[in-house]
Amino acid sequence: MSEVLKHLVRLLLLLIFQITVFNHIGLHGLFNPFIYIFFVLMLPLATPAGLLMLMAFLTGLAVDIFSNTGGMHAFASTLVAFIRPFWIKTTIPRTAYDELQNISFREVEPGQFVTYAALLVFVHNLALYSIESLDFSDIFVILMKAFFSSLLTLLLVVALRYIEIRPRRTP
Repeated sequence: MSEVLKHLVRLLLLLIFQITVFNHIGLHGLFNPFIYIFFVLMLPLATPAGLLMLMAFLTGLAVDIFSNTGGMHAFASTLVAFIRPFWIKTTIPRTAYDELQNISFREVEPGQFVTYAALLVFVHNLALYSIESLDFSDIFVILMKAFFSSLLTLLLVVALRYIEIRPRRTP
């Protein structure tokens, strides 16, 4: 399967699951998984910054349209796309970064992947809940929601990444 088609199918499935299943999970308002961010996290490393941010914006906008959230997801996912290139250079050693095409468990150590995904997921959730509240007197509630939602989202992101691993073909 071509890389572009693979990413489009991934995006479509993530949006369907986000809109139909994960948007309706809200355990006490603290555990809200935002699994669609997996698409932005897994885009190829060679994706130009402008295209990366556009794709993240459109992905978030699609969630906003079906969730009636007025641009909150579009902003949060675009912020993640903006930070992603800098964070990749920080979390992945330079020698490995030059050779990589994609972020995967096969090419990146599991600890590096979790570190990479954890901050970006937390930034996404923090931005989302900060916009939702628009009142920094609720900073404890914002941080608590961002933390617990990030934990759940990160568990799902790692699970999805693990599911995508396929055994290497031997020649």
